[in-house]
Amino acid sequence: MIKIPLFPSYIQTQLLIKCLNEKNESEYKSMWNAIWNLRGTPQEPVDWQNPDQWIPERLSGTDNEFALMIWKETNHQMNPRYVRGIQFLIDGYDLLIAEHGKFKITERGKVFISSLDNEIINEIDIEEGLIFILYLCSINREATRKAFLKEWGEYLKVNSNYRKDSVIKDTLRRRLTNLLERKLISREGNTYDINPSGEKYLSKFEDIKFSPDMSEESQLNKQVEEFSKKQKFILLLIIVNLQRVRMKWSKGS
Repeated sequence: MIKIPLFPSYIQTQLLIKCLNEKNESEYKSMWNAIWNLRGTPQEPVDWQNPDQWIPERLSGTDNEFALMIWKETNHQMNPRYVRGIQFLIDGYDLLIAEHGKFKITERGKVFISSLDNEIINEIDIEEGLIFILYLCSINREATRKAFLKEWGEYLKVNSNYRKDSVIKDTLRRRLTNLLERKLISREGNTYDINPSGEKYLSKFEDIKFSPDMSEESQLNKQVEEFSKKQKFILLLIIVNLQRVRMKWSKGS
């Protein structure tokens, strides 16, 4: 069941988990509340792109210190303004807990931060629909994000409480970004395609049966893909046999 909004980067999640380990929970929450109260509105947006600038300008005391600590200890890869989606993932899959006022990495969290392909990440990929999106990329080669929307929307109807078009588009965009970062898919312009590493990763989940029916277009794409693979294999056999005949002819002559 898909449950994580604002789906984040796994690399940034791993960095934040390591950073928060043994840190004070109340100081983290205070920092986050201070940032949230300054977030602005669509009519009056606030620029959060440069933490080196906005942290000293907008935060003070321990809020300032904690935000700077996150920014520096993650090698300037984790902007403290955008930890909300990561926090959803951490809480939703029990990767970090608070004990006696301090954060502690759980056993699940230790596995999660160990690599970008482990049993906890595999579990999250299944639960959060990333394997389904990877499957869509495998049957819609060199396709735009729009090509995935219908199937992804149907998938969400069965596996989540998300219904709004804007949410469907955002959840797809964020998960595609996650797969891109892990180099399981590639992007050229507005089109996405599965990589060999993505195909190898997807093969680990061959037993998974996806609940929504594929559209006629996707079914046709899959059939064309399978047909192409068979034709390539037949062509390879023909070439190999021709080479064998030539070798025999050369020896005979």
